[in-house]
Amino acid sequence: MATPRRRIFWPTLVLVCTGILAFLALIQSWALRQDNLPLQAGDVASQDLHAPRDIQYVSEVLTEQARDAAERAVAPVYGAPDPAIGRAQTDQLNLLLQQISAIRDDEVEITFEQKLIDLAALRDPPIPNNSASFLLTLPPERWDLVRSEAVSLLGRTMRSAVRTEDLDTIRQGLASLVSFTLSEEEAALVVELLSPLVTANSFYSPELTDAARQAARDAVEPVTQSYLEGQAVVLRGQLVTDVIFEALTQAGLVQPKDPLYEYLGAAVVVTISAMLAALYFFRRQAELLADLRGLLLLAGMFLVFLFAARVAIPNRTLLPYLIPVPAFALLVSALFGLERGMIFGLLMSVLTAYGMPDSLALMPYSLKPTGSGLPPCSARRFCMASPLRQLSCRCNTCWHSSLALPPRCNCSKSPVPTAPCSITSSNAPLAPTSTVYRLPTWLSRPLNASARIPS
Repeated sequence: MATPRRRIFWPTLVLVCTGILAFLALIQSWALRQDNLPLQAGDVASQDLHAPRDIQYVSEVLTEQARDAAERAVAPVYGAPDPAIGRAQTDQLNLLLQQISAIRDDEVEITFEQKLIDLAALRDPPIPNNSASFLLTLPPERWDLVRSEAVSLLGRTMRSAVRTEDLDTIRQGLASLVSFTLSEEEAALVVELLSPLVTANSFYSPELTDAARQAARDAVEPVTQSYLEGQAVVLRGQLVTDVIFEALTQAGLVQPKDPLYEYLGAAVVVTISAMLAALYFFRRQAELLADLRGLLLLAGMFLVFLFAARVAIPNRTLLPYLIPVPAFALLVSALFGLERGMIFGLLMSVLTAYGMPDSLALMPYSLKPTGSGLPPCSARRFCMASPLRQLSCRCNTCWHSSLALPPRCNCSKSPVPTAPCSITSSNAPLAPTSTVYRLPTWLSRPLNASARIPS
């Protein structure tokens, strides 16, 4: 005779092993048609993936791309023209013109060639010889016009923004800004005198540029992306871009990098299911713990149905409603009794639908046949009472069930009844059924009186 400790050890071991395998069934990543793949941006999709439901989300990738485009469209921002630079350059021009006038008006006997040498030494780069020769031969009144126009033109030029990258363009355009009262030679002399003095007075401002770019980014509205149920998110052989990867993530079609919470959720569901099964066996049906063969058969059927459903259901539309998950509850009811069929049918329905995209619709669909099925009779004597009066009665020779909820069920009180079970009302009994269902003797074992559920 087995000791109480040994009687508890083997059922506990079966329960623990079944729980571990059920946990693996919930977190396994392979399926006939996987609903999520271990994809990353830059991979090539190995199969078509469609949106399991209507989804709409704010695309961080598209929003960031729009913000980057708006930021790139912002031109570099330069500071305002520095007036101090304009004044300094004007002072240099006035000093140069005074020195040139001094050389022109020098009455000391200096040769023309010496004056050319003196003009060339005034600045770097030197004034070309042809311009210097023309300058020395100008009449005083024309020289005064050249001086006045040079100062005026430099002032107008330095009041506007002059950037380093625009210096060549501005210097080349000086000739078109010279007054038309001067001849071409005099205009060329004006340009020659002030062109080296035109310098940058507006410089790139990182602070202003960053502020303008940030303002452009903030002005971009979030980009919304949407997919209809069944719409292709990625096709087989297509490169997974950042936009597609984000859509797959939002639709739950890719495996997360850190599945910690997924594993914790599956572990909690399996633990609660195992605790319910343990409470059922250890408190409600304690005598059944001795039937190790029955427990192994029940655990094996549970795992087979669970793995089959978890492998076949993902990424399907109609197949989840065609897989005979309720058949597990009916089979357990036929072999082990209605109560166990309902308990383990409930656990099967919960674990099968857990984590599926349409779990809220799939779970009630699997639960409904579990409570309304008609399991056949076994060779045991078992009457079950329902809180809603008495729903059903099962004897060792027959089975009756009525959806009209009969008020009372009468079963034979003898261990081996000689008459079939009958369902009676408060007025008159119904005729016994003419159909008798029997199971093989290896599945039939009478329960002790203490295991019966009172009617």
